[in-house]
Amino acid sequence: MDTHLRKTCLPDNVAGIGLHVSALPGPCGIGEIGLHARWFVDRLCDAGLAVWQFLPVGPTGYGDSPYQLLSTFAGNEMLIDIHDLAERRLLDPDAAAALTALPAGQVDFARLIPRKQQLLAAAAERFVQNADRELRLGFDAFLQANDASWLHDYALYRVAKSDHDQRPWTDWPPGPGRTRARGVAGAAGRHRRPYRAHQDSPVPVLPAMATTAPARAGPWRGALW
Repeated sequence: MDTHLRKTCLPDNVAGIGLHVSALPGPCGIGEIGLHARWFVDRLCDAGLAVWQFLPVGPTGYGDSPYQLLSTFAGNEMLIDIHDLAERRLLDPDAAAALTALPAGQVDFARLIPRKQQLLAAAAERFVQNADRELRLGFDAFLQANDASWLHDYALYRVAKSDHDQRPWTDWPPGPGRTRARGVAGAAGRHRRPYRAHQDSPVPVLPAMATTAPARAGPWRGALW
């Protein structure tokens, strides 16, 4: 890291801890960016630590590795706090019950992903009617800032990938599905709801390359990997 970048990111002689978000404690089968993440930051501050370093937080592909992502820009929807969605009236208060039976000591992705995707799809459906003004304005601003540059294509890609049983696009059969422009546009037309769900899902979008966050209050700055 060059001297200028080091000085703008962090002061000298600080201590921290490395812990991926998925490893945070919590009742929903995986660590989430919500109540338990805020609790963890408070404990860091209590201990006099200034840095929380975690792995890339993009959506994972085969093997569920944070170093094998489907997008550089999108966030991993598995890290969304289910209780936060319930508090925003996007899910029923007891929605987390579908996840509390999952193991507490490790992440069982095979069981977690389909259950949580079902809850996130329900939240996206309720967004239209239940989102308050602040949340709606935030979503509109996010869409305006990102749709043309990456979000539109990413949502189409995720739908097309689901169309092909989550296989990598190089394994898709020859034809329109392998043609980026026609294939993804066709997928959006056939699956309007899942396409909107990938756009609407209130994912905390953090650049996957900037994954070191100072724990103390103040403007967020990342350290480039």
